[in-house]
Amino acid sequence: MMGVPEQVVWWTKRAGQRPPSPGLMLPVVMPEFVSNYTKPRIGGLWTSPAGSEYGWEDWCQDNEMEWLADRYVLTVEGSPRMLVIDAPEALERAWKNYGRQRDWGDRSEYTDRDLDYSRIAQDYDGVWLTTEGHLSTRMALGLNTYAWDCETVLWFRWCFSDMPALASQGETK
Repeated sequence: MMGVPEQVVWWTKRAGQRPPSPGLMLPVVMPEFVSNYTKPRIGGLWTSPAGSEYGWEDWCQDNEMEWLADRYVLTVEGSPRMLVIDAPEALERAWKNYGRQRDWGDRSEYTDRDLDYSRIAQDYDGVWLTTEGHLSTRMALGLNTYAWDCETVLWFRWCFSDMPALASQGETK
């Protein structure tokens, strides 16, 4: 089993935005109904591991370059409890413990499945979707990680040693 990244990177979408801080982290809230979006739309702190094979910076350079503004490198403190999704089997295990499902009435061939991240947050400090985990599950039918876009660590709690400083692009340590 993988550990926890030593450093993660957080980007703002506009230059001059406030850096991440414990006070800015909102609790993860899941919509009432299961959706094909497969990730929380509200809450947490979305980062990519520093030096990731294919992280947020890479995805933005391929798709939405204007979404990259200020970059902060955060150093992970202690031993956060991390749910690691690094293979299809790990995603299925997570679903068995934290899954939600909705059948479409008389159209039983249609079923939505996703993870309830508000429940995961009760047991873990974050979820780490590795590059391999994302590539091997992003196009799966039903439960998938397509909407995550890249290697991601979603934090539910502040687990960092100090307040981050603005980092120049390309700097990770």
